Amino acid sequence: MMQKGTLFLSIVLIMMITAVGIYIWQNEQDKQQLLSTIDQITTVDKNAPSPTPSDDLDINTQPTLVGSQSAMLATTSGELANYGTITGSLSFPSEEIPEMTVCAEAINSKEEFCTNERITGDDYQYGLGYNLFLPAGEYFVYAKLANDPYKAYYSEFVTCGLSVDCPSHQPIKVTVTAGETTSGVDPQDWYNQTP
Repeated sequence: MMQKGTLFLSIVLIMMITAVGIYIWQNEQDKQQLLSTIDQITTVDKNAPSPTPSDDLDINTQPTLVGSQSAMLATTSGELANYGTITGSLSFPSEEIPEMTVCAEAINSKEEFCTNERITGDDYQYGLGYNLFLPAGEYFVYAKLANDPYKAYYSEFVTCGLSVDCPSHQPIKVTVTAGETTSGVDPQDWYNQTP
C-alpha cells in the first residue's frame, strides 16, 4: 500500500513540475512576442522629417510613442491619427526630484494614461520632464509619488508662479489635439493641502 501511495505522489509531482515548466515556457514566449511588438511600434526613423501641425499624421514615419504602452498596443494604425502628445517639466519641493508617475485623467471618462518615464533635457525647467502620448480629448494632468495618494496637478497655482500670493489650486483643463504636441503642462502643485 505504501508503494502505491509513493508512486501516486511521484506521478502527481512529475505532472505538477511538467505543468509549471510548460506555463513558464509559454509565458516567456508571450513576453518575447509582446516585446517584439513594442519594439516595432516604438521604432523611430531618425531620417524621417518631423510632422508639422499642418501635415496629416503619417503612421509610416513612426512617431516616438511614449506613455501608456497598453493604449498603444490596443490601438490600430488608423486610430493613431487621433492621438496627440503632452509634455512638461517635473519638479518637487526638495533638493532632488524623486521618481514619480505623471498621469492625464480624461475629464469625461475618468480613464487615466500614465508614465513614470523621465526625460532629461535643457528644455525642462529643472532638467527633467515627461511625455504622454494619448487620445485627443480634455484632461487634468497630475504627478504623484509611489504609495502616496497626493496628486500634484498642473493648476492655476502653477501658472501663477507657485507663490503664496496665488489663491487658487484649481486644476487646469488641458486639451489634446490629434497630431499635435502641447508643451508646458507642468504638474508641480505640491503645495495644495487637499490630497
